[in-house]
Amino acid sequence: MNAHRWWIQPGEAGRALCLLSLSAALLGCEAELRLEGIDATLAEPVLRTDQFLAVARSGPDSVVALADNGVVLHGTESEGLIAWERRILSPSQPDLPRPTFLASTECANGTVFALSFENEVWHLAAGGWEGQLVETEEQLQDIACAPDGALWVSGAFGTLLSRGTTELEWSDHSFYDDFTLTALTFIPGTQTGFAVGEFGSLAKTVDGGASWALLDPITDDFYPLDVHFANAESGWVSGVLGVIYATKDGGASWSKEPTAAEAAIYGFTSAQGRTLAFGDLGTLMEYQSETEQWVTHPSPETPIHFAAATASGDGLLVAGGWGLLQHLPLQATTTITDSADRGEAL
Repeated sequence: MNAHRWWIQPGEAGRALCLLSLSAALLGCEAELRLEGIDATLAEPVLRTDQFLAVARSGPDSVVALADNGVVLHGTESEGLIAWERRILSPSQPDLPRPTFLASTECANGTVFALSFENEVWHLAAGGWEGQLVETEEQLQDIACAPDGALWVSGAFGTLLSRGTTELEWSDHSFYDDFTLTALTFIPGTQTGFAVGEFGSLAKTVDGGASWALLDPITDDFYPLDVHFANAESGWVSGVLGVIYATKDGGASWSKEPTAAEAAIYGFTSAQGRTLAFGDLGTLMEYQSETEQWVTHPSPETPIHFAAATASGDGLLVAGGWGLLQHLPLQATTTITDSADRGEAL
């Protein structure tokens, strides 16, 4: 019978011993698997896997944050702190997945509406969240509430739809053209609204949405990410690489404004009468009306993006990827803490 001999080179002796020890450990004993840490993490209201894309105020002392996979956080503010309650929404239709929220809007009566990637419109009522599938073949992009309470959504192929405060059916105002209307806004206390989109497309209404007119493009090679107007004349649109265009004549003409930002600017918001812009890499800027310039708020460069923001206390509540949900005081230097601390302290 032939003998089989195992040869171990001097440099391999240590590795062989480790392998034998590991095999003995695995075969000789079974360590107790402890899951307390995992269970505790999953019980937290904010998880690192949450991708927040929308926030909205739902009352004087309450706020909601909306993410993917049906995640909705309800926050109650008290003495400078926010206590969060986590909820998971089921699909509005049996054949749909849990909603991935894209945008939200707050109506004058306090109702919060949210738009999902699945073309659902959800609203927060006294009995909880209710969802309705919008019957359109085009991908919807944004949602806004007009001063009269009518709800509007915009999307691909020039889609523009509206629904009255007591209606379930949607009226069609679409342009049926080869551009996506990426963002829309209405100016409180007026009949004026704007919708912006691919190729610098710009539509305006001065009668509350009864009719819309296409204006000259902002610029042909521009893809707007958001639009914001301080009044019927002065407004801004944002894009990638820190680009912001401004108008002072109600959209008749636009000029590119200098900014120090080089990252995408995802949106605008107002807080304490101040106009702010936020975006990728933790970018936060404020418009100084005295100098007509955008000033960058100091914050450490981070791969986490600010996808949404709303006024909160003495500053902003910003939301974004990987569980980012944090208060940024506007009168002080902003600091991005570890995500485990986000959403805890104001």
